[in-house]
Amino acid sequence: MRNNIGRKSCKFFLSNHQVTTALVISLSIFVSLGNGNFLRANADDVRFFLYSIPKDTDNCTEIVHLNNKSIIDSGYDKTKPLKLLIHGALSNFKTQDDVQRIKDAYLQNNYDANIVIVDYGKLTQSHLPISLTPYSILQLTLTFGRTELIAKRIAGFLQFLMHSEVLSGPEQVHILGFGVGAHIAGGVGRNVKDLVKKNIDRISGLDPSIQIPTRRFLLDKSDADYVDVTYTSTGSFALVRRRGHAQFFINGGRFHQPNCPNFAPFDTVGCSHTAANYFYAKTIQKSKKIRACRCFRLFCGSRIANSNRQCDDAELYGEYADRGTIGNFYVNYV
Repeated sequence: MRNNIGRKSCKFFLSNHQVTTALVISLSIFVSLGNGNFLRANADDVRFFLYSIPKDTDNCTEIVHLNNKSIIDSGYDKTKPLKLLIHGALSNFKTQDDVQRIKDAYLQNNYDANIVIVDYGKLTQSHLPISLTPYSILQLTLTFGRTELIAKRIAGFLQFLMHSEVLSGPEQVHILGFGVGAHIAGGVGRNVKDLVKKNIDRISGLDPSIQIPTRRFLLDKSDADYVDVTYTSTGSFALVRRRGHAQFFINGGRFHQPNCPNFAPFDTVGCSHTAANYFYAKTIQKSKKIRACRCFRLFCGSRIANSNRQCDDAELYGEYADRGTIGNFYVNYV
């Protein structure tokens, strides 16, 4: 019988990504002009939750940084690789439309790995009036130091797992980051390389956010042995740069994505942004093969040019993408 001491219910209850672009900009400026107390930068606010029971998407155990007993109590299996999920802005590890969707897909499909979600939710909340709290802007999207702090703590956590001999090395690690979490994942890769002189095995960037002010902290293909990037809202939330070994543009990579509302433009943008999690999660089902065609234009964003294409050399998109898949690809998926 599994030791459930320290295990808690991790049911998600938030879904607050549907934010207007104008509100994002205005509140970001408001918070950044504050007196510095709106958001406290404390590395201990970065937490790690392991989901280790197949089919059980609710129960998790916190692994406390530098606490070896918490590793033992968590049920972490050192024989399995690590999937490390990093959520986006305005979220925490319980947010429904974020990487929770991918975590659920891994568990529901009995994926043979340790599934850990990073939670830096306390760093995403300002101390604005409660009516504005769901829309308060993550200062890390404006401040290089805050983003770096989170990435360094995550890299330190991975080093802790290695020193505890439950993680053999960075070659066992696949990081998936959504929005600004994609750039944090890149920062983790760079910091891990500095610490142990080896690369993370793979980073999957899910609609990387535009809200990073310095090029030095953008996700880059040098951050891991293989970097793949999914785009679903270019022209709004997503930053389009050829930063990975492979870029996958879902339905042109632009909003409005299928099944997103078209009567409220800001809902459309938020929905299209979070759709990256939905599309990637679909690929975790072994029976669900999503194929990608190489773009015949430099920019893959032309839905008209690419939507009806057939290709003889289609590549797999998502979880089971081949490491030899390099370049820009169009995925037509509804």
